[in-house]
Formats: sequence, C-alpha cells, structure tokens
Amino acid sequence: MRLPCQPVPLLGFAALLLTLGCFRSGENEGCELPADALCCGPSGELDRDPDGCCPAGSAVRIGTCAGPLPVDAGPLPVDGGPLPVDGGPLPVDAGSPDAGFLCEPVRADFSCLPGDTFPAGEAFDLPYAFDGCGCCTESECAVDVDPAARTLRLTTTLCPDPCDCAVCATPTGSCRVPALEPGTWTLEANGEPAMRLEARAPEPGFVPPPPTCVDYAQVDECRGDPLDSTPMNVDQVCVGPRFDRTVLELLNRCGSCERESSCAVALEPRLTDDLPPGGDLRVDPRVFFPGCELACPPVCMERTRECTTPELTPGDVYRVFVGDELALTFTAGEGGRVCSTDDGAP
Repeated sequence: MRLPCQPVPLLGFAALLLTLGCFRSGENEGCELPADALCCGPSGELDRDPDGCCPAGSAVRIGTCAGPLPVDAGPLPVDGGPLPVDGGPLPVDAGSPDAGFLCEPVRADFSCLPGDTFPAGEAFDLPYAFDGCGCCTESECAVDVDPAARTLRLTTTLCPDPCDCAVCATPTGSCRVPALEPGTWTLEANGEPAMRLEARAPEPGFVPPPPTCVDYAQVDECRGDPLDSTPMNVDQVCVGPRFDRTVLELLNRCGSCERESSCAVALEPRLTDDLPPGGDLRVDPRVFFPGCELACPPVCMERTRECTTPELTPGDVYRVFVGDELALTFTAGEGGRVCSTDDGAP
C-alpha cells in the first residue's frame, strides 16, 4: 500500500482536528474555543466549565454533536497548544471494537515489537504500522480478546493526512492489550489472520527476546489459513531504505501460486569482539497456498517480497541470515540498495 502526501492548508488541518473531536486533559486553563464549538458527551451537548473549557472526557465538535464520539482518544491540542503540522504520527487508541471510529478502516501492514514473546499475565502495548508515507497521520484502533479461540482481534483505521511534508514518516499506532494467558495467540488484523504471538509465564532466568518486526500475512479471499505456512525459498536478498525505515527484499526465482504469509525479522545483538559492532538479522519469510484451486502456470515465476527490519544503527555492520544460511552482510546507512549474488553468497 502506498499513501501519498497531500498538501492541505494549516487552517484546514486545524478545522479537521476540531471536527474529529478532541479531548481535554483537564490541566489546561483559559481555553479559547471557536464560537461555534460545542462540548459533546454521550447524551448530547455539555456546558463549559468555569474556565470556558470543555469538561474532561467530552469531545469538542464544530456546530453539532451528531455522530459517534471517539473513545479514549487522548488529548489533542485544541486549547492553545501547537498543531503538529510537521511532526510524526498521532496514534489514537479507540478502546473496544464497538467504539465509534471516525475514519475508514484500513488494515495495518506490520508490527515492530520488543520481541515475539510477551510475559503472560501482564498488559502490554501492541504497536502497528502502515506501509506508506505520512506527515500528520492519525489512526484509531481497538483490540478484542477471545480467550477461547486464543485470538486477538485488532481493528485499525487510518485518517486522511491533512499535511504536506518534505520527509515521510511511517504511519503508526498502538493499542493496549490486557493480560493474556500463557500460550500461542493468533493476531487478526481487521478480520484477517496476520501473525502469531507467544505469551510466556514469567520464569527465573528468562532472557527477553530480541526486537522483532513482523509483516502481516496477506488476506486469502479463498478463506484458507494464511498462517498455515511453509518457509519461502530465497535466492537473493537485498536491503535498502523505505521512508524512515529499512526493508529487506527477498527474491524467489522459481515461484508458483504461493502467497505471502507472515515475515519475521529478529535483530540479535552482536556480543563478540571478532566482528565490528552491529548484529544479526534472522529472517523467517513464510508462504501459504490459497484455500481454493488456482490455475497455476506450469513454469517458474519470480516472486519478490519485502520484510521490515527493526531499527538499525547507522555505521554498524549487520549480517542477514535466512534460516541458518548467511545471505548478506552490509553496513547500515551507507549507500542505497545492496544485494547478495544470485547464489545467495554475501
């Protein structure tokens, strides 16, 4: 998915924020709201407080309180604070899946996590991101936990970007997930299987897993299970920049009708002195076959996919392993796209 940056005047952006509804934290004094601004609660318009501000927990609307109100959206600067016209993304946690979203549902593309394992019995934040270019992007999200099915159902939206910018940022968001029971959990993103997570009971000597980015599995219109997967055959590995992050490009020269399942890239720090500072990127690209019969050509087809890496340190040296095979060695931040040879040698 590619998300273009669209120029919108600053006044238009301010009006959009007010229209979407902004919560007051209760700590700002001397609010100066537009004359047609209303303080909206679940049952309708509310009176302003003695300072002229909307009560904590209400939403600021222009002209009318009609339409769904955001849930747990957090404070936005409507009472004197600066508008983020050139800042990063503004994640919004919508709370529960039945919250009234203000923007169109858009399925997130990947998550960069502290690791693919979480402590069982502890709430945590689940980050997500979109493969695109953003300036003042805003997202809503909600998580529903189904203990019986061991499934987390994530719903995400992506609001229109009202800003223009010289440098793109990856649109991101984060949702709070309540404590999970130990075991393997499936993450569904906007109704479709995306990846698997492991919740482990705390134990003495537990070593935190390395930071990991996981690109979500593609949607299977045939209603198969995209997470019922096998390793992807990789003939060549390339690495290069994508907006404000780094991606690996994996090439299979003799593909078929397989589709992309999840792709996990874990960053293991280098703890030895025999190599320069850096780390090892362990890549696990997976593929699946759709749940219905397809007319696959009887010849090889090149298949290329991209996998996001955790944040890298410019100037450090990294090795890329696909399975147990060393595929590529590169220095982060130097040059553009770097590739291995066709036979996989670095």
